[in-house]
Amino acid sequence: MANEPITLKINKSDRKIYDEIIENSELKGKTKEVFLLSTVIGFKSGNRISIKGSKDNYVRTEYLNDEDRALMNSIAIYEMKDEEIIQDQKVVFDIIEEYAHVGIKILREMVFNKESGSFLKKFEAYLRGCLSPRW
Repeated sequence: MANEPITLKINKSDRKIYDEIIENSELKGKTKEVFLLSTVIGFKSGNRISIKGSKDNYVRTEYLNDEDRALMNSIAIYEMKDEEIIQDQKVVFDIIEEYAHVGIKILREMVFNKESGSFLKKFEAYLRGCLSPRW
């Protein structure tokens, strides 16, 4: 897209958290996945906070696949209640970055809290808690 930024950005102060998760968890080496997971967790929390101060480049857009873009566009459409928002990928990226800014702190707690079990088991329990029975 013509106005698409080259990278998704993170708050410079969040980089340490991303590095800690990527180096010391089951998510080792999964930069894009940690960013998108942070985005989804931030979105699920219902909190979106503008990034103040310096930003760091984090995920190059060339590494985003169709599913990643669909996820990001869906979140932006839901947030803005306007399908046309996807025509402005800079706005979409801003929304995604703001949710990731919130979600990375929640993700850190999930990964490194003292409860027993692996992060993946804890995340599975988190997802189950997000689902409501439909009977």
